[in-house]
Amino acid sequence: MAKNLDSITDDASTLVHGITHLQTIVGLRTEYNYLASTFKNYLSVTLMPHPDKFYLIEIVDDPRGSRSKSSVQSASSITGQSSVTTITTTEALRVTFQLGKRIGPVAGRFGIKESTGGVGADLYLFDDRLMLSADIFDMRSNQYPRFAGRAYLAVYKHMVYLLGGVDDVFNNVKTQGLAGGTTDWFFGAQLVFNDEDLKTLLLFGGGSAASSASK
Repeated sequence: MAKNLDSITDDASTLVHGITHLQTIVGLRTEYNYLASTFKNYLSVTLMPHPDKFYLIEIVDDPRGSRSKSSVQSASSITGQSSVTTITTTEALRVTFQLGKRIGPVAGRFGIKESTGGVGADLYLFDDRLMLSADIFDMRSNQYPRFAGRAYLAVYKHMVYLLGGVDDVFNNVKTQGLAGGTTDWFFGAQLVFNDEDLKTLLLFGGGSAASSASK
């Protein structure tokens, strides 16, 4: 029993150590698409159990919408079998969940990108104040996969970034009804909060709420 208790204690200690050293980074990003004259918005959460490994989770409000496909098959003694495929575009939010690994200044990502399969890569320069990012995803909405490239520049510490880039580089013609678009340029800004920033915000917000409640 003593040996089992020691083993359980060691396992629990390892688990708690891993959780307490899990770094959380929250980002709020908005991009203005120049040709489409619309905004695209992101809420991202990056979980880093180790400095060189991370999980990227995003909720994306894309003006192109979300694509769904359904097929109905029917059988007839006269015409034989037939199939009708319906593709619907809705305003549902898109979701990203990717696993990432960083080696030096380069990070690779793969998994779900905006509710489709995708891969991406990031290049960090000048003490991570400049980041070049590229993603390939969404193989179904248009003739070619959707390729997007971005450049992020930190203008205030590692909290405020200005960004710009190009979306859907390979597709010059819009596919109707498939939540597909065409090449577009965009620019925007991003706010990033790490663990210490979030603690400060929570303490400030909690103190303000307690002060209001006491009045």
